[in-house]
Amino acid sequence: KKAGDALSTWSAALGDRVPTPPVSRDTSKMDPSEAAEAKRDDKARLQEFVDWADKEKERLDTEIARADSLVKNENKFSGADAHDRLLNESKNLKSTLDTRKKNVDSQLRAAKEALRALER
Repeated sequence: KKAGDALSTWSAALGDRVPTPPVSRDTSKMDPSEAAEAKRDDKARLQEFVDWADKEKERLDTEIARADSLVKNENKFSGADAHDRLLNESKNLKSTLDTRKKNVDSQLRAAKEALRALER
């Protein structure tokens, strides 16, 4: 039961929102030096997001492996109090982590495309 509670808390702590990459500013009405500074700042913010997303994907891979291990080793918990809940919470957590990883990957691709657009 305590393990099921812990898994439920773990899953809830992830949240269902993934940050979106920063939006590049419109520089069409800025003077050239101001536009160049805005682009540098936008690139830095986007790169910071890319760095975060790369680290988040690594962290999620680790957490997915842990959750998957619980699901794959369910027989070790057979007969334990709230076994079904533990298994369900493990599967739910893995699903949440997989979804979060897909969302992070999607936002990472968007940020990298925005960086490429700024470098053109």
